[in-house]
Amino acid sequence: MPPKRPNIKSRGAQIKPKPANVQLLDRQLCNADAAIRAVGVASIPRIQAPVEPLTDSIVDKLEHQNWYIRRVGSQAAVTAIQSKDAAGVTVKDTLGTRLESTDPEIRRCAANGLTGIVEVAAAPDPPSLIPEKTAEAAAEELFKRISHQDPRVREETLKAIGKIGELARPAMKQALSRLADDDPSVRRRAVELCTSLGVVATEAVEEVATLLQHQESIFRRTGTKALIRLADHSGAQVAAAVARQLEHCPDVVHRRAILLLMVDLGPLFSPHGRTIAQMLNDSDSGIRVQATKALVAAGPAVADTCLDVVVPRMDHHDRTMRRAAVDCMREM
Repeated sequence: MPPKRPNIKSRGAQIKPKPANVQLLDRQLCNADAAIRAVGVASIPRIQAPVEPLTDSIVDKLEHQNWYIRRVGSQAAVTAIQSKDAAGVTVKDTLGTRLESTDPEIRRCAANGLTGIVEVAAAPDPPSLIPEKTAEAAAEELFKRISHQDPRVREETLKAIGKIGELARPAMKQALSRLADDDPSVRRRAVELCTSLGVVATEAVEEVATLLQHQESIFRRTGTKALIRLADHSGAQVAAAVARQLEHCPDVVHRRAILLLMVDLGPLFSPHGRTIAQMLNDSDSGIRVQATKALVAAGPAVADTCLDVVVPRMDHHDRTMRRAAVDCMREM
């Protein structure tokens, strides 16, 4: 006996009806004319479509085969947070999950959507329809993926975090821990955060400075690059953090790396002349030479903090120590 064919009415009941305003929105967002697509994006707060059909429509656009439709889907997600009850679903389910997509363009559009939401919701005078804490929720979706198993997701996440400004502060230590990531592209994005976020990135300066004592030279170099960028806007904090690393550095290779950075940053270390001058007692001649160079690079102001350490060493019983002190005085 042939199997029963499913009832047409029951099949029809399984099809979700799409409201007319969402059908019109679909046509606008998929239109070849950019101006019409922009009209569709701008209309979302006004039409106040039901949550599920609206977010399903945005998902369709984010996963569309055409790149420009995907990008308009990202823009639509930003305006969708002004639609009733749609903000949470849009941030977490529509954009957050697609930040983990295997398709790089979908990841990029999801990240742009989240940063766009942060920009709009955290503005000084945001639209009244946006629920409170929407910007923080969007930032949290980024923070969740800082340590994702896929390096491409980590890279896209750090790139996005660099655009959210002050809201990145709670995750700064976690984000800059990626300076020691195994993937070079992720490390590069982490270094860029030190510039793009400005003084916000200074929250993690102590953690970045510890990389100067990392066992792997590649991570020491990455830490050095990050500290140089941080010094552009937070020089005093960087100098203090680096000086503390020198005070507790048992490895000669690491001491040399720290002193080389001090030479590069020069006058920033003038308040830390005493710490540098202690290296004139080092048993390694290369360290003594680098300490001398660091004191000279720190400029005339370093004399206020180091002379009481350097001058007594000119009468030291060890001639190598005496020579280091004399060389230092001569150079200064």
